[in-house]
Amino acid sequence: KRGSVMHSFEPLKRKRKVDTRGEHSRDISGNPAKSFAQSMKDAWAEPGYALVFGTRLLHRYLPSPNRAGPRTRRQLEHWSEVTERVANLLPPPCFLLVGTAGGVIGTNDSGCPVELERGEGVSGVLLPAKLPEGIRVRPFMVYRDYVTRQNRPADWFTSDMFKRLAGLPVGEEAVDVKCVLWFTVSDVAFGDNYQLMYDMVTDIVASYGTRRFALGGAVLEHVGVHNGPSSVDHGVMCAGLCFSGGSVRAASKIVAPTVKGAETVEQELVRFRIDSGFENWDKSCTYGFMFACVARGARLHGKANVEANAFARVFPDVPLMGVFGNGEIGVNYVPTDQQLEESVGRRENCFHGYTTVFVLLSWSKCQ
Repeated sequence: KRGSVMHSFEPLKRKRKVDTRGEHSRDISGNPAKSFAQSMKDAWAEPGYALVFGTRLLHRYLPSPNRAGPRTRRQLEHWSEVTERVANLLPPPCFLLVGTAGGVIGTNDSGCPVELERGEGVSGVLLPAKLPEGIRVRPFMVYRDYVTRQNRPADWFTSDMFKRLAGLPVGEEAVDVKCVLWFTVSDVAFGDNYQLMYDMVTDIVASYGTRRFALGGAVLEHVGVHNGPSSVDHGVMCAGLCFSGGSVRAASKIVAPTVKGAETVEQELVRFRIDSGFENWDKSCTYGFMFACVARGARLHGKANVEANAFARVFPDVPLMGVFGNGEIGVNYVPTDQQLEESVGRRENCFHGYTTVFVLLSWSKCQ
């Protein structure tokens, strides 16, 4: 069994229409969907955890080979098929989270990060089932019936009972959390459900200690989960991964809505690199995540790939993946020698709009 992390990114189709904001548009030759599927199947790692992000029409490129019954145009069923198709490429114990968004971000075969805002694409990362010593990964899932109002007390989200139900760490493991990647769906992040989602994320993070670990994620259009031998489940309202252990290092950075242009973005990331102590990290075991608002990218900067290119200049050879979502989840956090105990219980907004959240995740031992 291999213990490496594997990234895979495939632009499936770009728009023929020339993008006035500067993004090159073209059709993709060959069969990139098949290439992506094969890369997942032939991964060096024996995957234990997988994150896959695709654009809205991914179901057209990764159809389920075991489709039963009449075809439907309902997107949720399309995404069940996509999740099943990807799950079939992975060993049964592997935890899989598949999400759809307006655009995806990934690192191509040349090692260059790409912001795909137009057209269709898919980006994925596989984390090994056998992790180096001192590293733990814990998937979590929150179902809608976990948060029914008549069934929960005021402190429900901060209780150990709720955390155990969702799969979130408690006790000593909670003290050692270094990074959380958190994803939720649009229909519970907006409208009448906004306060519910805001309270849940904010209360949970505050109960562990705001700014005591890196946090990043996005509001997605759909989220599907395949949890080991279980079937595909679209009943989750949010899901993600917690990373803990003495060998884990992580940091997160919110790029504010007012930050515009390549030079300004790069200045923010240079400051992030310095503050995080990145010079002392193991660069060979470091991975980047970028969660950007759909209103940023070329719409904001006037040309494509501005923020991904800035990341590549500041953090060369660090693979990057992520999405353009309908909202961002994150905090500003850099690791320090002393954790701030007084931060426990202090509530701070973790939901953002018109921002980009960057996360650096590293572990000091690789197999």
